[in-house]
Amino acid sequence: MINQFARLFRGPGMQACFRTKNFLAATTAMTTVFLPAVSLGVGLVAFPTGEALADDPISIPLEYVGEGHDRLGIWAKINNGNAQRYVFDTGSDQLNTQIGSEVTGVRPIADTPYVYTYGDGTYGNKLQNVEIDKFTYVDPDQKITIDGPSVSDKKYRAARILDFVYTHAYCKDNNLKCTPGSVTDGLKDMYGQDLQEPYHADKEQRAKMTAGKMADEGGDFAGTFGAGDFLGKTSVWGMMGSVTRSGYVVSANVNPDSESDQTPGCSPCTIVNLNPSLRAQYTNAMPWGEPEEKDQDSYQNFPGSGANASTEYEGSYNLQYTVKDGAPPITDPNKTAVLLDTGTPGGGSLEISDAMLKQFQDAGVELKNVRRNEQREIVSASGNIPSVTIAGTDGDPVRLDNIDFTYTSGTTEQPNDQTSFVAGLDFFKNRSVIFDLEKKYTAYSSHFVTASNFSTDSSAPEGTGLSRITTSMGNEGGFGIAGVVSGSGSLTLDTKTVVRMTNVNTYTGETNIAQDAYLSLAGLGNIQRSAKVVADGTFDISEHGNGSDYWGISDAYNDARIRSLSGSGTVELGKRTLVLTDSNDTFAGSINDLDVDNNNMGGKLFVAGGVQTLSGKNNFSGMTTVGSGAGLLLADTGVLSHDATTSGFLGNDGQIGGTAIANSGGVVAGGGTYGAVTISEGGTVAPGSATDPSRIVTTLTVTGDFAQQSGSIYQVDLARSSDLIDVGGVAAIDSGAQIELLRQGTLSVDARYTLLSAAGGVSGTYGGLTGALATDATPFVDFQLVYDANNVYLDISRTSTAFADVASTFNQRSVAAAAQALGSGNPIQDNILFLTAPEARNAFDMLSGEVHASIHSGLIEDSHSVRDAASERIRAAFDGVGASSVPVMTYGLGGL
Repeated sequence: MINQFARLFRGPGMQACFRTKNFLAATTAMTTVFLPAVSLGVGLVAFPTGEALADDPISIPLEYVGEGHDRLGIWAKINNGNAQRYVFDTGSDQLNTQIGSEVTGVRPIADTPYVYTYGDGTYGNKLQNVEIDKFTYVDPDQKITIDGPSVSDKKYRAARILDFVYTHAYCKDNNLKCTPGSVTDGLKDMYGQDLQEPYHADKEQRAKMTAGKMADEGGDFAGTFGAGDFLGKTSVWGMMGSVTRSGYVVSANVNPDSESDQTPGCSPCTIVNLNPSLRAQYTNAMPWGEPEEKDQDSYQNFPGSGANASTEYEGSYNLQYTVKDGAPPITDPNKTAVLLDTGTPGGGSLEISDAMLKQFQDAGVELKNVRRNEQREIVSASGNIPSVTIAGTDGDPVRLDNIDFTYTSGTTEQPNDQTSFVAGLDFFKNRSVIFDLEKKYTAYSSHFVTASNFSTDSSAPEGTGLSRITTSMGNEGGFGIAGVVSGSGSLTLDTKTVVRMTNVNTYTGETNIAQDAYLSLAGLGNIQRSAKVVADGTFDISEHGNGSDYWGISDAYNDARIRSLSGSGTVELGKRTLVLTDSNDTFAGSINDLDVDNNNMGGKLFVAGGVQTLSGKNNFSGMTTVGSGAGLLLADTGVLSHDATTSGFLGNDGQIGGTAIANSGGVVAGGGTYGAVTISEGGTVAPGSATDPSRIVTTLTVTGDFAQQSGSIYQVDLARSSDLIDVGGVAAIDSGAQIELLRQGTLSVDARYTLLSAAGGVSGTYGGLTGALATDATPFVDFQLVYDANNVYLDISRTSTAFADVASTFNQRSVAAAAQALGSGNPIQDNILFLTAPEARNAFDMLSGEVHASIHSGLIEDSHSVRDAASERIRAAFDGVGASSVPVMTYGLGGL
């Protein structure tokens, strides 16, 4: 709380509001938690050179106090004293504290007492600087202590409150029982300046201190815990900056006005020590401004830690003023320095410039307490406006209501050309704030940010269980998880929750994102061990990895990995790649990479393992990649708008708008439509439904050009009809490419099959035929590729060899003649036509009666056997009988 503005809402009637159950996880009564390195709290007199400070984030509980939650408190105790509550104040930079007479080890510093004033200077504390040995944090129910090891010389500094002091007018106006005489004669203020008037002590507050009771603000507090990221040269060491080189977070936007708040972990909370996972919770980062001449009375580094210290007002924020309800807002054309101050209740306070005063006057804003000079110019004034909206460089505006403003005219030497704003506690009720000392940034987030660790297990200790995130958690469902979620259970995001995960989580259950829920993986955010992501809401990876230079995360972490994807919602890629490592699901929603202006950003999809099915319309502009041994299937409603490449199986029954490339070992298949297709050496093209096993013989459509390189395979399924590649552009065939014939039923003899048709013409010819039908040399049928300008045909013709010509025994010749006499269209003859000579002789033996007593039964049985043999090419996809030495098209998971 700064000393330029009045401390409001003093007095009785404040009730504590802290849900201790959320913080008492996995602990016993009065458990002590040791902080690594140094005690958090009162500033250090000295810090050993080269000794490292703690790096791991440490959560310290806060609490809201008062019926209107007008104050934010923190509990701690000094040395062997009792726990006391302090105003947690990011607008102050030192600890002003009551110290009871029972506390030992308190050593006065040689400095004389001084007066530290607040607000308009009419009230404050009479202080004496002291050294203490230990400062210990306590949760509001006083069941947990957070104790820091003492530094080597055991010297910490605080300002001991000797009296609460007030001017005579303040005592009279507020009916305080003050001492009749001054208690500050001969003292100076905190800047070493003479006091402008005497101050009197409040006798009731003095009596409470004597009795060992908290005396500040009606007995709710024992003083002020200055948590500012700045440090005046007259101050008694920084509360936070002296013990951390990196910085700290204030997370107080935790539904403080809701009785149904269920936020687990430490809430509200301050988190000391920053890491990339905490930084990645913040996108609206505001760099500190360079110190100006007016900031010469502030340290640029905190003693003890050596951490960077900011100025009291920092950054360059955009401010917009609502001066009258219903009137157009006024936008300040200049950037404004702002103090984010938990110690100022309400929305905040505004000091306006000369130019802004004129705009307020022109807009009809009522001015109060107006003072004028002899020229009738306004020297000072005050007033109130309905609201101020504050926004950082990246937007995210925050509206703060009921703002008091003041104006003081400048001078020739020091013109009043800058507005300054103190954003009060209401700002922290809306946003979680990070004070980054290491990187010299201040940032804020609408999420309630926590560094607590959670478990999805039902047996997790109270306060650490997190299997379902609801709108009763965090900031009305806005929940930023910078800790680790572990466990074997699933994690569910309820409707209208907005969750941001920025750490490497290890839970293995499903991640369920309900409709209208939102999950963002940012920075190091990882849920790769989760069984699958069920995205019925929005799953966003656009800020994964190095989403901001501020976070300090390498580009090596930009890809986001999950096991499998299902649901019917939306996946937002941005510029990132989504990697599926063990897919076995169907996603019916949309994967896109659009920015706010609906421009594609180059997002990618990589199926690295398993078989993923997409049945929705996907509009991302980067490459879709299918890894070796993996599969991607598009249902007939599935759409990929851009290019795809595969070293595994790419089956498309829907539409791929770009070019599909089959690399070595890769298969481009399906009965859908491609924009263009290239089959590289070692690759395979194989028409045939990707999702419907009954549709074996199909047409693969290419609206553009088709290219098949040397060493590639075109797998053709043959029955009464054949597969077809229907090309809208040019088909370019290298001479080393081959066609593999796969029998999938009864073939037609003395017939022509169209295997490829290209409206733009066929260039080149195939190097030949492969597959059992072509290479096992049936004596009865001849296969021949035929070309014209636009087509590739397969002619199947009957040779002059009779069945009996290959028989070697009388019975074989008799059966062969009988089988041939059955005529075309009979299943016995149709199947014998495609057997080799040895296979035919074996079939004649089986049909001759050696299997059954009658020729009629034998013929029936042999028909079944031959048909089964014809199906062996299908079984080859499962490494079964008849496995081929060249790639074989399979469909779906496990070759379905």
